[in-house]
Amino acid sequence: MQRATRKRRTKRSEIGNSLWDSVTDDWKCPACKRFKQEILRKIDGVWKGGLHMHHDHSVDDPDRYTDKVKFEEVLICDQCNHADGLIKKKYPGVIPDTFSFEPKHINEFIVSKPNRSHNINFMKALELYFSIIDISLKKFTRMWRKNKGENVKDFVIHSTYKRLIKSGTKPSTFFRIET
Repeated sequence: MQRATRKRRTKRSEIGNSLWDSVTDDWKCPACKRFKQEILRKIDGVWKGGLHMHHDHSVDDPDRYTDKVKFEEVLICDQCNHADGLIKKKYPGVIPDTFSFEPKHINEFIVSKPNRSHNINFMKALELYFSIIDISLKKFTRMWRKNKGENVKDFVIHSTYKRLIKSGTKPSTFFRIET
């Protein structure tokens, strides 16, 4: 069993090394905008970092290169790729495993610093997910003011939106009129 693990890790390292070697030192991650050398982090006294091919998980492998894909496969840093996965783990049943954030979206919910791990704003990622698949907080606020006509503080509207998305409820359903 250990040999298989070692082989898999070796294979992964070979692929990772070839990706790392395939880009020049002035390459930047399209999501976090860090240069190649800024991706490295010191872990247990060793500089580590990596690059990954990031793709749209909503399309099955055979269809990946068709017009169904939301974004083309792109090389991003290991921290940005990891952030995409952590968001889905944090909100199981809310954000499906088949959903992938585009690099431009990852940039909106991570804070990156040279040679450091990313800080992830999980609530921002959740808001972003619902703005992609349903409606944004901004649109929710406009709809509240128009449809409800209530003069409430923005805090009430924002809190309602956040409660809805945390529970996995599409915010647009809040305004459905019962007949």
